[in-house]
Amino acid sequence: MGFIFRSFLFIWLLPLAVFAQEKAVPKFRIREKGFLTGVGYGINSLNLPQGAYIPLFFMGHFSADFPRLTKRQSNKSIFTIYAEPQFNPVIIKKPEGNSMTFEFGSNFGIQYMYPLTKNIYSYINIGSGPHYISVHTYRQATGFIFSDNMGAGFYFFFNKSLALNTAFRNRHMSNANTRMPNEGINTFNFMVGISKFIR
Repeated sequence: MGFIFRSFLFIWLLPLAVFAQEKAVPKFRIREKGFLTGVGYGINSLNLPQGAYIPLFFMGHFSADFPRLTKRQSNKSIFTIYAEPQFNPVIIKKPEGNSMTFEFGSNFGIQYMYPLTKNIYSYINIGSGPHYISVHTYRQATGFIFSDNMGAGFYFFFNKSLALNTAFRNRHMSNANTRMPNEGINTFNFMVGISKFIR
């Protein structure tokens, strides 16, 4: 599943990057700087056998335009690429008591935004990136792993440049069969944050 997801993302990103490089304009323009925080929860049978995996997210969100794909003059659909460095404490919830572990890494992906009103933008995104997990489990090997994400959300603008960011994401983590076991850790994630846009 993870290999298919990352192959799909690569197929999306490659032609966009080539297209941007062909134009005699700056390749990218910083669009957004922000942060997100939130919580995730394991998806029942797809979660850890010994307890629920509950990440607490602390991540940056930085995006840049594809100049020729973004129609700034009409303020309509906006395509961006993004990076999300993060360090996330994790609660392992067990019947006999909870324990703490952690994960860290960065996601990279693409995002499509569209204005519903002057102050409300909807968006969808898809991304992947390298992570490290410290949890000891007989479902997933400890150490290097990939974090694959698909999500949707809304920006609620307070003014021209400052917005509340709300998001829902489905995340799958596995290591592309570089080590065993590799059954994956899956979570539904709810996030909120603040973003500053550069117009």
